[in-house]
Parts: sequence; structure tokens; C-alpha cells
Amino acid sequence: MQNQPLLERQTALLSYLTDPRQYDRKPEAEGLFGIDLYRLRLEGRFSLEKRAGKLMAVFPRSFEAMRKTPGAELKNFAAACPPFSITRYDNGAQFLGFVRGLWETEPPQPIWLPDLAALELAMSKVAQVDPTEDEEAPDVEEGAYFRLRTGVEFLTAQYDIRPLLANPEAELTPEKRPVFLVVAPPNVSGPPRIFELKQAPFDFLNALQGWTPLAGVGGFAALVAALIENNVMEKNQ
Repeated sequence: MQNQPLLERQTALLSYLTDPRQYDRKPEAEGLFGIDLYRLRLEGRFSLEKRAGKLMAVFPRSFEAMRKTPGAELKNFAAACPPFSITRYDNGAQFLGFVRGLWETEPPQPIWLPDLAALELAMSKVAQVDPTEDEEAPDVEEGAYFRLRTGVEFLTAQYDIRPLLANPEAELTPEKRPVFLVVAPPNVSGPPRIFELKQAPFDFLNALQGWTPLAGVGGFAALVAALIENNVMEKNQ
């Protein structure tokens, strides 16, 4: 098998480097010949460290608590969830999904950890949005219309975990109450913006599909106007 096709060889190499369980196996067992075992292991560990760096960037406040969940060691995660993307968000979404599976049998500690992790993941997704994407509004029917800007995320939580982001070093206990959050891209630079809404306007905005007539917003007119002014929404005229 030393004359193995290039694509097959590349696939085997990628599998070897991204699965820590294989570092103690000889490369030949995975169909890899003529590659120094020490260098492969070194590259594999470097790959795992890079992935851990991406996870810490997505979950700056919650990562250490998440990885303390029994079974959530990075080697276990890497073995169960091979990377399919190089982006921080995609790797973060994989890790949160992996840990959520563990939480089904081992309750999270602290109990508000899932809410904090979900908010940090949403912020990571919103941070990827190009602020120039919505510069030109497409043609719509005659009249005034509005829509949410690209990248806005909606999140419900059982705890108000926002103070944990504002004071990352503080030992705080979040207030337990239903929280309805809108995460929006920054106006120009800086971190994503977070708005808390009542459930009714939250549900109204979350149900919007594309361009919506301003004439049909009813009791939410003031909210829509405020969100347009804050660049969470845009209107066509």
C-alpha cells in the first residue's frame, strides 16, 4: 500500500492528525508509510492545541468550566468530533454540542453554564458577519419596508448571564429568570451588541421573514423604530 493514491493518503493523514487516539499507533496501521512517527505526533498535538485555542476564543468565560465536565477532555472531543471547518464558530458549535450530550447524564456545573456558553457561541457567530453586507437594499414593493440586518441572532436563557460577560473576573451568581436576548453585529467595530426584550416583541422579531411592511407592525412600531436607529434593523427608504 506504499503507492496509495494521493487523496487516500491525504485523508488518512488528516484522520491521523485530528484523532488523538491514534498518536500511539504506528502510522503504517493507518496506511501512512514513510513519515516520521515523532513528527506526526508533534503535528497532531499542535493541531489539538490550535483547536483548543479556537475554543478558548469562542468561550472566553465558559471554556474552563465546560472542559471540567466529566468526559469533556479535549482528546475525547477531538476523537468524537473531527473538524469539518477551520472557523472558530464551527469548532465552537461542535464542542458545545458535544458537551451538551454529556450534560444529559451529568448536570452542568454551575447550573447556568449552558446559557453562558450559548450566548458566547451566538456572539462568535455574529462577530463573523461582514458589516458591509447590507449596504444595498434590494427592490421591494412600493412602500416602506424593514428587515433585520444580516447576522442577528436570537437567544432565550433561563439565567441572566450578561453580568458574567461584563465582569469576567468576578465571582457572580446570575439571576434566575427567563431572558430573551437579541445579539446584533457591532455598528462599526467592537464586540457584538446584546439587547434584552420582553417575550412578545422577541417572538415578533424572531418570526420575521425578509422584508416586512412598516404599516403592519402594530404595537411594535416604537421598537422597530428604535432598532432601525440602532442599526439592528434597516429600512428600504
